Amino acid sequence: MFCMAMSLFATNVVAQEVRGVETRIALYNGESYDLMYEGRNYDYKFAESTEYYGFEFKNLNSISVSVAIEVYKKGNPDKMIDTKEIVLKSKESYIHKYPIIPKYQGKIGYQEDRNKEKLAISGSYVEANYYVKYKAFKLQ
Repeated sequence: MFCMAMSLFATNVVAQEVRGVETRIALYNGESYDLMYEGRNYDYKFAESTEYYGFEFKNLNSISVSVAIEVYKKGNPDKMIDTKEIVLKSKESYIHKYPIIPKYQGKIGYQEDRNKEKLAISGSYVEANYYVKYKAFKLQ
């Protein structure tokens, strides 16, 4: 047990942190969800969407890297809501899909025409409420 614990510690000490991983908010397709119109007496569906926002990580290095991801929800104080470790090959991308953030949210009110465009949440909504921290390490 002692040897195993020491070998894990040694691996972490030797791991070399690298740069070259790009992050951005990205759209991806997932399960279908309804877009609703809010009427005076009832709500009804006027369209569907499958678009969601996630956090994309792209390895710009010429080597494979291990990436430790932490997702935070802003607040007072900010709260870590998810962690994940992934391996990205050279030039490979990965979209982290938690938390689940639909691109279109809310209802269109009765005072608006029901043929109006879908209500959209912009990337700035995501940035205002969530952020990621990560560390990338060279694979031995």
